Amino acid sequence: MSEWAIECLKPDLPSVETYTSLLAEMDSNQWYTNFGPFVQKFEAKMAQFLSSTDGAPLNVVSCNNATSALELMLQNSGLPKGAKVMVPSVTFPATILAVIRSEMEPVIADVCEEEWTLTPAGVEAMLDYCDIDAVMPVASFGYALDSRAWEAFIDRTGIPVFFDSAAALGQQEVSPKIPTVFSMHATKPFGIGEGGLIVTASDAMASSSKLNSNFGFVQGLIKDIGFNAKLAEYFAIVGLTQFERWDAVTLKREQRWALYKECIDTLDTVDYCQAHKNKLPATLMVNTQGRSAAVIKTCIENKIQTRQWYLPPLHKHEIFQSYIKVGLQGLDKCPVSEYLESSLVGIPFHNFLTNEQIHHICAIIK
Repeated sequence: MSEWAIECLKPDLPSVETYTSLLAEMDSNQWYTNFGPFVQKFEAKMAQFLSSTDGAPLNVVSCNNATSALELMLQNSGLPKGAKVMVPSVTFPATILAVIRSEMEPVIADVCEEEWTLTPAGVEAMLDYCDIDAVMPVASFGYALDSRAWEAFIDRTGIPVFFDSAAALGQQEVSPKIPTVFSMHATKPFGIGEGGLIVTASDAMASSSKLNSNFGFVQGLIKDIGFNAKLAEYFAIVGLTQFERWDAVTLKREQRWALYKECIDTLDTVDYCQAHKNKLPATLMVNTQGRSAAVIKTCIENKIQTRQWYLPPLHKHEIFQSYIKVGLQGLDKCPVSEYLESSLVGIPFHNFLTNEQIHHICAIIK
C-alpha cells in the first residue's frame, strides 16, 4: 500500500495475460537471450515504427538499457578518446556518465531558459567560450528535440550531434544525421520493463554497436573491447505487445496532458514549459517561479508525491567539479540551470490519474 494518496508515476505496461502465448513460444524455443527471434522481430518492427526526417531506412540496435545504449553509441561514433562532448547541466546523470565511461570529456552547459535543454543557438553562442568535438542534447522530460534545427546546426558548424532522447520514444523524429538513443525503462511512456535502443542511419555504427553489445566477439574471438548489453527475449516480447496498445496508451496521456494545460493555464504562479506546449511530455515538470521547496512541502502535507527529475543540475554535483562548465555568460556560469533547480517540481503524470485528481493537484500547487 502506497503512503501517497496520489503517486507521481505509474508504469503502463501490458498485463502478462496478453503475452503468455509468446512466453510459451520462447520457452519452447529455449532461446532466452543472445539476439533471439523475438529481439529480431522487435528491432524490425521498431525500425518501421520510427519516423525519419527524410524517410531513409534506420538501423535499430536493442540494448539491455539506455545507459548501455548511450555508451555504445558514443564508443562507436568515431569520436576519439578525450573528445569533448557538450551535455546539458539539467539532465539525468546517465548522460554525463556515458561520456565519462566512454573515456571522453564532458563539457557541462547551461540550458535554454525557454526550452529547459540545449538549443542550437545556445550551443553556438557558448562556442565563444570553449571548444567542443560533439554535442549531446537531451529530450528533457520527454519533450522531443527539433531534429531539423540540429541538422542545420551540423551543416553550419560541422560539429557532430548525438541525441539522448531517452524519454521521447514515440515522439522524437529521428534524423539520419543524428544517432539517437531511446529508453524503454518501465517508467518511460513506451515501457517494456527495461531496455534501450540505438537508432542510426549508419550501417557501420549499428554493426559495431551490436558487436560490442556482445563483448566484442567475432567468431569466438574478441575483436574489440565490448561488454554485455544485449536485450533479453522477455523484454522484446513485452515490447511487441506494447506496440499493440500504443495508440491507446498515447491517447490517455494526451487526454491528461490537455486537462493539465487547461488547469495550469488558470494559475498565476505555476506554469509548464510553454515552448513545448504542443509536445507530449513523459514526465510533467512545472515552473513554480522559485517556490519549489514550498510547493513540495504542501504536496507532502496532502500526500501528493512529487519528484525533481534531473535536479540538482550536473554542475552542482561534487564529483563533476573538475569538468568545464559553461553558459551564455561565460565559463563556470549556469544561471538558468540554478533557477530551474529552485523552481521545477515534477507533479503526478501517468495514465491512471483521474480528472478529479488532476484538478486537486492543480488546486494544491497554485
